[in-house]
Amino acid sequence: MDERNDGLTDKKLALLTGRDFWNSNACEEMGIPSVRFSDGPHGLRVQAEQASDNLGLEGAVPATCFPTLAALGCSWDAELARGMGERLGEEAAGFGVNVLLGPGVNLKRNPLCGRNFEYLSEDELLAGTLAAEYIRGVQSKGVACCVKHFAVNSREFARTVVSSEVSERALREVYLAPFERAVKAGAGAVMTAYNRVNGVYCSQNEQLITGILRGEWGFDGIVVSDWTGTYDRAAGVRAGEDIEMPSCRFTVDELKKAIAEGRLAEAEADACAERIGRFACRYANTGRRVFDPAEHLAFAREAAKKCAVLLKNEGALPINKGASVAVLGALAERPHIQGGGSSHVNAQVVDDVIHCLSEKFVVTACAEGYRTDGRPSKRLLERALAAAKTAEHVVLFMGLTENDDAEGGDRKDMFLPECQTALLNALAAAGIRPAVVLCAGSAVDTSWDGLCSAVLYLPLTGAGTGGALADLLCGDSVPCGKLAQTFPLRYEDVACAQSYSKDPYICRHKEDIFVGYRWFDAAGLPVKYPFGHGLSYASFEYSRLSATESGVAFRVKNTGGVAATEVAQVYVSQPDSGHAVAVRKLLGFAKVTLAPGEEQAVFVPIDRQALAIYSEEDGGFVTYAGRYGIAVGSSSRDLRLHGEMNVNGAQPLRPGEGAEQRRRIIMQVKSDTPSAPAKERGRITVNMYTPLTDLKRARGLCGRLIYRIADMYCTSKKQTALLTFRYLTVRSAMQFAQFNLAQAHGFIDICNGRFFKGLKKIITKREE
Repeated sequence: MDERNDGLTDKKLALLTGRDFWNSNACEEMGIPSVRFSDGPHGLRVQAEQASDNLGLEGAVPATCFPTLAALGCSWDAELARGMGERLGEEAAGFGVNVLLGPGVNLKRNPLCGRNFEYLSEDELLAGTLAAEYIRGVQSKGVACCVKHFAVNSREFARTVVSSEVSERALREVYLAPFERAVKAGAGAVMTAYNRVNGVYCSQNEQLITGILRGEWGFDGIVVSDWTGTYDRAAGVRAGEDIEMPSCRFTVDELKKAIAEGRLAEAEADACAERIGRFACRYANTGRRVFDPAEHLAFAREAAKKCAVLLKNEGALPINKGASVAVLGALAERPHIQGGGSSHVNAQVVDDVIHCLSEKFVVTACAEGYRTDGRPSKRLLERALAAAKTAEHVVLFMGLTENDDAEGGDRKDMFLPECQTALLNALAAAGIRPAVVLCAGSAVDTSWDGLCSAVLYLPLTGAGTGGALADLLCGDSVPCGKLAQTFPLRYEDVACAQSYSKDPYICRHKEDIFVGYRWFDAAGLPVKYPFGHGLSYASFEYSRLSATESGVAFRVKNTGGVAATEVAQVYVSQPDSGHAVAVRKLLGFAKVTLAPGEEQAVFVPIDRQALAIYSEEDGGFVTYAGRYGIAVGSSSRDLRLHGEMNVNGAQPLRPGEGAEQRRRIIMQVKSDTPSAPAKERGRITVNMYTPLTDLKRARGLCGRLIYRIADMYCTSKKQTALLTFRYLTVRSAMQFAQFNLAQAHGFIDICNGRFFKGLKKIITKREE
């Protein structure tokens, strides 16, 4: 190969990795421009060029902080999702961003997942429906969405090494379903997850990328790695992962070697480069847009109102305007409006909660009441008790913080900090039953709610939280949000509670398709607040149900005294066709706004795909003939209307056997006693794919010292992004360090006891 062709090959292969942390490479000879990526599922997190750092976390320019996706999920509002997407697209274009890294459509399998605040729901239909509209909104502004994290990424602990072990049916019916809806809504890009699925890393999983995503769904965009989420780059290119991010200085050398050795065909690399070229030409030159930050904040505030969920109300809410109110809780002064990690927005403006409440009420006193770090403070508690006695009403803020709702780690339990519940207990002992504002990005224990008069749940509702909350508390706005995730009575009732974070390398999905509310229903377990639950200041009456294969019709009437919005939910019970099926699953929903006394006819069309079951024997989805149960109501456990419909389809092969299959799954989950991970023994030979945590067993003393020093440093910093380093691979660490291939090999030599040989490679940046 002559130098000119070799140079072009290098540039072509360079397209398969980033130029830097946020930008792809360009290739003038091939007419391919560069595109810019940015975090921002609920607000742009664009780094100023001069402030860029190797972790991509510092120096973000100010932007609008919209409600998180956890909050958007609780809105059950497709129109709202599209409107939020449009404004995110405007800001992305305004900042020169071509690809927005979102939305996240992974399902909320366990309430302890630290990244639940970035995901929409535990239900695939709800998550996929909202994600599709969000994508249409963003991409209407010429900016591509990158749907993430593909696939079965439901925990943060050891996310870079864990294998999600899941049945083919659960994979297809549950975990991939929202991705399919997102892709068919036109998503321009898909991001692979860090984890493995059934032993194969997502970044090099040919079944997922080429077989399902491109082959079955017809996806024609690009597949992007999560940042440093590449393991064997040649295997990734073979599988169809087009570009790894961020930049990796040794990718070109790795790929050239793989091609020379016959492990990678040049045509496979060409296919990735061609897809990148088409994508870049489509999205790189969208032009900067001018947007109105004030209008975006106003939208964020209105959106926050629609995302709030009234969990409980004993008549305490709404509070009359002008009434005296004492505001308690450190989270009122420092509101928990978003999570921590890569999606954290440098909010341009954030509503001052106390100021907003003061515009509606006479705020007689404000008191922290507890420390946000969880440490007890008798002084703060006593001041809060004194403050509570100065007003007719008490509003107490409780919840989590960005250290709990954060990327990179999972919570240890569902409980709120003890100092918060201690304050609530002290108020109750003094005869005070406050209205609680609960701020959390995922389900938490609410066994304390008997001590309060109301609970208004704010699932991280963004910069407009203060104004939205004031309107909701005084009744200027009526709560209409519904839970997108079940609140269990206790953590032990969650299907995967016993094994969720026990083994860093294996995460078995023994509950199969019974995720979220489907598990609680199948197992006959009571819950604290069911999926779809949410109260209003009005009441609603349902009537006149009829159902056919085309859709479900019924009527809803506002029987309350104020105009309000109801989310009417339709659930289906599938007949026993020989497959284990849910007691009921969400089939559709409609959001209806009604004046007092107004009645409206509602029609919810049926997507036939939602009736289908994935048959592993047939290798595809099958809709079986039979009588399907239909239920309509205000939540998954507040069902007001019941009926049936006939569905035409395939004849069941083993009718009646499904119930036994479901019973076996339930018994398997309930008897789950996960074995402890195998003990680590002996020294190991370090290679590119070794997790950094294993350096503590490296053959070379220097490797073991490197681990100890890095571990002490990251632990002392207490930053989630750094604490995750333990399960990064050596390759990912070398990518972060911006080493070339020779230097990476030198680091490995040092860890394996060849200190001087390795040091020479690092210094000279050359192989021997």
